[in-house]
Amino acid sequence: MISKLIVSVGQGESFDACIAKALTALDGYTLEGIRVNKDQLRAILMHPLFIQNKVLTTFMKDNAQELSKKPALPSPKKPTKEKAAPVLTKIKIDAPFPGKVPEVRVKVGDKIEGNQVLTVVSAMKMMNEINSPVTGTVIEISPKLVVDTQINEGDMMFVVEGYAAEQEQGEADPSKPATTAAVTVGGQCIIPVHVKCHRSNI
Repeated sequence: MISKLIVSVGQGESFDACIAKALTALDGYTLEGIRVNKDQLRAILMHPLFIQNKVLTTFMKDNAQELSKKPALPSPKKPTKEKAAPVLTKIKIDAPFPGKVPEVRVKVGDKIEGNQVLTVVSAMKMMNEINSPVTGTVIEISPKLVVDTQINEGDMMFVVEGYAAEQEQGEADPSKPATTAAVTVGGQCIIPVHVKCHRSNI
């Protein structure tokens, strides 16, 4: 369906102002259920010859192919995502499974980095490294977590205080099996601790 759009501007306003008003009118011009020549009207209004007011009677014929194309519209700007400020949090790290503790690599008060190995748990002839999910400080170590002692699944191992960061957690090595230790804040499991495993020589 051929549609006609008529706009006008106040006395003394420029032809450019009239074009701008027509483009604004097109933006809010919607007809549902039928196809109209809205894109062609926009192409005419944005054509250099039309903007320069140099349109002849043969304008439509001479520029038919160009005017039949849908005019390119400026790409909308993508909203930028603001990074949330890190929150200092106390995190409890529990044993992911039962096993023997061959080594503990940190002590209370130690400064730790994200993904740093805190302890190792031996289970099913696998040496499993328990890593920190945050950069921060070790503020508590369970009295049960002693070298050459046995721990049970769910036993509290560490309480750490720090800032969680995705880039610090790292990606699992696909060549090694991995599991997840339970990490709780306020009684709720919220952050996974990556557990790296390698075979024991025992």
